[in-house]
Amino acid sequence: MTRDELIARVRGGDIVNGADLSGCDLSGADLGGAIFEGVRLAGAKLAGARLKESTLHQCDLSGADLSGADLHHLVLSSCTLSGARLVQARCVLLQSTASRFDDVDFSGADLTIAALVGADLSRARLRGATLDRTAFIDCVTVELDLSELTLLAVSLMNSDLRTARFEGTRFERAVMLGSNLAGRSLRGLDLRTSQFINCDLRGCDLREARMERAGFRGANLSRARLEGADATGALFADAMLPEASLRGGTFFQCVFMGADLTAADCTGADLRQAMFSRAQCVGARFEGADLTYADFSQADLSAADLSGATQFRTRYHQTKLGGTLGRNALTSLGDDEPLAEAERWRPFY
Repeated sequence: MTRDELIARVRGGDIVNGADLSGCDLSGADLGGAIFEGVRLAGAKLAGARLKESTLHQCDLSGADLSGADLHHLVLSSCTLSGARLVQARCVLLQSTASRFDDVDFSGADLTIAALVGADLSRARLRGATLDRTAFIDCVTVELDLSELTLLAVSLMNSDLRTARFEGTRFERAVMLGSNLAGRSLRGLDLRTSQFINCDLRGCDLREARMERAGFRGANLSRARLEGADATGALFADAMLPEASLRGGTFFQCVFMGADLTAADCTGADLRQAMFSRAQCVGARFEGADLTYADFSQADLSAADLSGATQFRTRYHQTKLGGTLGRNALTSLGDDEPLAEAERWRPFY
């Protein structure tokens, strides 16, 4: 099939099925609205081509050059684009399911509101790409390069990101639901307002990171390093933080309700107005921390060390304090008896 014959078939609304167009020069071709099924386009030249609102099913575009192509609202299903070039391609609203993008170069591509589900993105390069409300769901992300990007409201769900590259990456309202970042260094990165819900962050290096209003609900931060981080207003409800280091960090107005801080090191941390209700803080260290107006209601502070901590109006309502060192009973608040009575109340029927 020649270039002109292909364009004519597409314009006529025909479904192109099983054609072998490997290595074909389709540069700048207008293939908008095309429907390709089982078409082989391996190594094809599609630079500057128009595939807007086209649908490709089980097509092979391995090594194809799609640089600068218009892929707006392109739908890909079970396609292979291994090693393809999508440099500066317009991929706005692109939708892909179960397709391969391993070793693809997305440099400078616009992936605004694109959705890739079940994709293989191994070693894909996205430096300089526009990622705005882009969704990567259940994708393979081995050595995925996300360096020097702003992840604006990007979703990376159920992804193993332990080998992904984040040098200079900025997270802005990103959602990393259920993803694995264990052992990764995110030191000094901007993670403000992003969500790491139910993520595996064990042993993660978050020193000096910007984490204001970030969410870590249900995340596993065991042995994570958060020294010097600014997590003002962050949410750590039901998070796992045993043996984590929060030394010298800013956790003003943070919520640790139901969190596990067993043997955590909070030495010198700014924990003013932090909420620790029902938290497990057994053996935790709070030496020299600022606990002004912090609330440990119904928390377990057994064997914790509060030596030298500022405890102005710190609330210890129904708190377990067995073996706790350094509690300042003069400036802190103990049980609230009317509240305790209300909490004990049960209906008579």
